[in-house]
Amino acid sequence: MLKKIDDAIARVEKVMMVVFVTIMVLVVFASVVHRLFLTTIFPTGVPGAQKLALGLLVWVAFLGASLATKEKQHIRVDVVTKKLAPEARHRFMWVGGFIPVALSFLMAFLGAKLTLTEIIEWHESEGALHSFEALPIPSWWIPMAFATQFLLIGLRLLGQNHRHQEDALLDGLNEVGEQTAEGST
Repeated sequence: MLKKIDDAIARVEKVMMVVFVTIMVLVVFASVVHRLFLTTIFPTGVPGAQKLALGLLVWVAFLGASLATKEKQHIRVDVVTKKLAPEARHRFMWVGGFIPVALSFLMAFLGAKLTLTEIIEWHESEGALHSFEALPIPSWWIPMAFATQFLLIGLRLLGQNHRHQEDALLDGLNEVGEQTAEGST
């Protein structure tokens, strides 16, 4: 059940990435075309283009990090674990797996706090604060990437750690069973 939910979230993330990259390319392309050919006619440029493209880039980066975590393609430092005995390796990986989960949840909390602060300030200023220049888009959707994607990364890491502990427990039970079978013969 959880795997189906995670797969559905991953599909949504992939669609969001395609849409955001497409919008980003179109906005940057329009800005470049304007800068090269239309500055004499429209000297103001494309309002908010750079800030919008930067916000989309933030989202694409965090969506990619979340998908990399789902596919177990995220950065993992395993120099120490490769040199440990199997029993010590499982303990070390449990502790080492807890730290990124805790940091991800901390970053999700801080991102949510920042997003909520910006939403409140935006609402109280009736859209005057935390808005894109000349675009009717609030800018608080950018830090929302931190909150949502770090939460997903943390949940995915937590699930991976849980599956790893189940596998380690099963490996330990299999080793005990093999030793018992060898001792009885």
